Amino acid sequence: MSMWLMYLIIILDDLQQTVNICGVIILILAILFFVIAAFMAMSNDSDEYIKQKKYCLKNSYRLIIASVILSLGMVLIPTTKQAAAIYFVPKVINNKQVCKMPDKLVTLANDWMDEQIKSIKSK
Repeated sequence: MSMWLMYLIIILDDLQQTVNICGVIILILAILFFVIAAFMAMSNDSDEYIKQKKYCLKNSYRLIIASVILSLGMVLIPTTKQAAAIYFVPKVINNKQVCKMPDKLVTLANDWMDEQIKSIKSK
């Protein structure tokens, strides 16, 4: 594994938190623009207010879309544990040395199990 890949796996949690924070900030801005547009709609109906209201609504919709995209990004970015599992588990499962149990280990486990069964029966 390269050092670059290891670094990317390690910083995934930070990247996910950054995307989450950006999404929340953008959503707050969208709500702020929407509230400003609502107050403008209740006030004067001059041409300037109508233009500003349309501007606020248009930006509010854009910010909401950006917030949704960032939220999807947060969901799709794996955590460090998930990325490690995605990368390492197949390598461990497909490794023949790991999959093959040593004969001595199997014998030791069988002997231990026999001792446990005898101790349970004797009680």
